[in-house]
Amino acid sequence: MKQIHCKQLNETLWQHTHKSGLEIYVLPKEGYSKSYGIFATKYGSADADFFNPHTGKRIEVPDGVAHFLEHKMFEQPDGSDAFAEFSKTGADANAFTSFLTTAYLFSCTNGFYENLRHLLSFVQTPHFTEENVAKEQGIIGQEIRMYEDDPGWRSYFNVIEAMYHKNTVRRDIAGTVESIAKITPELLYDCYNTFYHPSNMILFCTGDVDPEQVAAITDEMISPKFEDLGEITRIYPEEPEEIFQKEKVQTMSVAQPLFYMGIKSKPQADSFRQELLYSVLMEGVLGKSSSLYQELYSLGLITPSFATEVTCEKEYAHLILGGSAPDPRKTAKALEEGLQTIRANGLSQEDFSRAKKIVLGDIIRLFNSVEQISNNFINALFRGASLFDAPELLASLTIEDCNKAAQELFREDKMVLSIISQ
Repeated sequence: MKQIHCKQLNETLWQHTHKSGLEIYVLPKEGYSKSYGIFATKYGSADADFFNPHTGKRIEVPDGVAHFLEHKMFEQPDGSDAFAEFSKTGADANAFTSFLTTAYLFSCTNGFYENLRHLLSFVQTPHFTEENVAKEQGIIGQEIRMYEDDPGWRSYFNVIEAMYHKNTVRRDIAGTVESIAKITPELLYDCYNTFYHPSNMILFCTGDVDPEQVAAITDEMISPKFEDLGEITRIYPEEPEEIFQKEKVQTMSVAQPLFYMGIKSKPQADSFRQELLYSVLMEGVLGKSSSLYQELYSLGLITPSFATEVTCEKEYAHLILGGSAPDPRKTAKALEEGLQTIRANGLSQEDFSRAKKIVLGDIIRLFNSVEQISNNFINALFRGASLFDAPELLASLTIEDCNKAAQELFREDKMVLSIISQ
């Protein structure tokens, strides 16, 4: 394994490419009581149209397949549950599906290497039958109905649906009751054999663990004889730059109205740098120490639940900001006016410098948590970047970059509003 050292963060990453194509990363944290392993594939709910690299056949899948597949991976051919095996060692295991990633993970205070073997084993053991697929359709159908009744979830997805015309990010990660009814074992195997090939996956481990032992266990558990997969051709619909609709309003039972403002952006080739730039901009404009945040809060227009989210991928990019508010429309109007002022006048040098320091501090703090280290590294690596790149990229950002981004983003025709009213 080769070592990659980041002087600014004083951290060393070990990296190795397995013969199967699997990328292995280990970031040792000597003396840490908790260790963490995550086995992730570059495959999520937005990957709904692709060519099977084994057959050349184009496959268009119903909404919710990636999430459904994640659920089914825990059921083993002998009828056992992969979760139960982790619990025998006291490990805490979980999995998640996002728009572009599916990941399986565990954390533990002992038995790391035993748990790692189990993680690598069960993720390589798909078992789909007509019977267990039908059973899971009922379980996930209940989960979908639960999310449909969740005001926060609905408000979040409504703002995404308002921003995008065609991009598959606008589809609910879990799908719909109707879409998952179309899932078959054959379809699951097609998706598994395409996206769960080691060359499309990353193993990341951190904690008080030995990099060479991680590599040895990977050699033991993963065959080097995988047929070369080649490039996976994903097909994404062409997305207009314009927003889809200005506003979505839904009535639900809530203690206080919810709102999310979405700002649609044009994705850039270097999505990691774009995300850092937008993070600095949003920290300078709406961080808790910013004048706009303080003004909105003192007027009672926002509550402590207010937060901002920056998402930049190669196929889409946007900002989402919001939370609960007594009067969502009044809050949205004040926010829009504040952003238009920033667009016209720009950030001050003082606000820009402060925001850069805060964002760098947030990244440094990630390295105190094995979960945060792993999840954020995986996110960067799947975009062809590294968390180790962040300090240098941040240092290279200028106030001119930030103010240019503000001029491109803070336009009325790029903003949408989602409201959950009482």
